[in-house]
Amino acid sequence: MINNFKTILLFLLFLNFFSFAEKEKVLFCDIAYSGNVSNLSKEFKFTSSSNTTDLIRINARKVLENLEIDNFELLINNADDFNTVLGKDSDIKLGLVILIDGEYINKKSLSKYHTYQYWISGQLIFFDTLSKRVVICKPFGAIQDIISEIKRTDAQHQNAFNTLLIGNKDDEIGVFFDSLSKKIKEVRLDDVSGRYLQIKEINLSQEAINEYNSIYPNINNFKKFIASSVINSFSDNLQTPFLPYVVGDSGGNKDENRLTDAGAFTVNIINNESGSTKKFDMKIPESDYQLDIEIPPFVKHLVKEGPGYKQYIFGTYMKIKLWEPFGGQIFFEERFKNGIVQTLPSKNEKNIPSLPFYMLSLIECSQKVSGNLNKLSEKLSKSEAQEFKTWLKGQGVKSLEKKMLNFKKILEKCKNG
Repeated sequence: MINNFKTILLFLLFLNFFSFAEKEKVLFCDIAYSGNVSNLSKEFKFTSSSNTTDLIRINARKVLENLEIDNFELLINNADDFNTVLGKDSDIKLGLVILIDGEYINKKSLSKYHTYQYWISGQLIFFDTLSKRVVICKPFGAIQDIISEIKRTDAQHQNAFNTLLIGNKDDEIGVFFDSLSKKIKEVRLDDVSGRYLQIKEINLSQEAINEYNSIYPNINNFKKFIASSVINSFSDNLQTPFLPYVVGDSGGNKDENRLTDAGAFTVNIINNESGSTKKFDMKIPESDYQLDIEIPPFVKHLVKEGPGYKQYIFGTYMKIKLWEPFGGQIFFEERFKNGIVQTLPSKNEKNIPSLPFYMLSLIECSQKVSGNLNKLSEKLSKSEAQEFKTWLKGQGVKSLEKKMLNFKKILEKCKNG
């Protein structure tokens, strides 16, 4: 009886030890922006202004302080120089920077209306405090569409971005920080033991480039959009960690505003009180696996026509190649297809651009690929199994399920090492 009692006591002590084990500490350092200091006011015209930066910083701290995070202990830095804090607290192994890496206004004009899409993309960058090496990157962001009968002013643009960031009321948070609060809870610090995956090359067909340039001038924004759609869908459905995507120029060189030759990911932390900007370089590790994406020409196919309307399929393709840069081994290389059906009024058809439908189809394509990868090796209901088989058959790729199983195994290595 005494021995049994001792065994139970030791077991309870064992449980108590792990119940109260100290969580790993992560120091939230600050809000930061990617790019050169000299280009901040141009690239982040509405989110890096003095007043807006203050609002972002205040609301970021408010959101983070109220979060209940199970996986680690988040410490909020209130010092002017977080490097000083990291130097004093040697037990803090990880830092967190909320990186704003994109601010966009996509505009399209119809016959009577102007449609504006406001988009802020961000990344949660967890880094090793000693080496300044990126260990986890979690994307998030916010998009808002506004239709107006007249052209909008800069003041109205600013108000739209402020609404995305902080909301309209004192007791609410904007979509941007709502997305942040959800994504940070998904972070698993043990993901740092995994192998690194990065989207490196996004190759667009000339037809796709022409389609995008018919409305928007900066093709790099389209590449960011494609990378973001893939990273977000794979992150949501498979919890796959990615290194930050870095845009390359047409000559294949990396954008000097995003990545230096030494491999340092440059962010800028704005100190509004002193009017200065602190430059902070983090190192991007070499990727163990590389994901390359190719976008072939789009397809628009008329399927039905009636009185006053035409119904089209807006089709897109996405070729995905997963390979190992060091040895050159290719683990997966196949083309996926997707299409969405849209009914357009015959009278105004010429005034309605096709690009938004193609972009929506690309988002849906990456969601379906990641969603069906997640279904592999899972127990599915009869209806889910039938839906999965129908999707596989519709892709028209021989032995696709077997190939996707190999694809998923590599993605699992990126999570578990």
